[in-house]
Amino acid sequence: CPGCIPGEGPGGGGGPVDLRTEPRLGSVSSGGAVDTALREQQLQQELVLLKQQQELQKQLLFAEFQKKHEVLTRQHEVQLQEHLKQQQELLAAKRQQELEHKRKLEQQRHEEQEKQRLEQQLLLLRNKEKGKESRF
Repeated sequence: CPGCIPGEGPGGGGGPVDLRTEPRLGSVSSGGAVDTALREQQLQQELVLLKQQQELQKQLLFAEFQKKHEVLTRQHEVQLQEHLKQQQELLAAKRQQELEHKRKLEQQRHEEQEKQRLEQQLLLLRNKEKGKESRF
């Protein structure tokens, strides 16, 4: 573990550990070089661990992003389908209205033709009656 003396586990019976990175006064011997090398190795291990944690967090964030993106994509698809359905219903209602209007116009035209035909027959009958009356 970082800060532990090699050979002793956490909570070991050893005394306090000096974690200062600057060289200690009076330790110019080869022991100082070993301490520095050991500290550098510990820092390298911590750096590797931090990079691994960072990569894991990055993967988790990306997975969360993908999940949210999929949810939003599905919601958008549902909204598009609903909009399309509404547009189709509006179009169908408009077509129905147009057909109804056409049917009414056709019915009015037919009624007008029938009225004209009946008026012509009535006129012919009246003319025949006038013709008979004028003979007598």
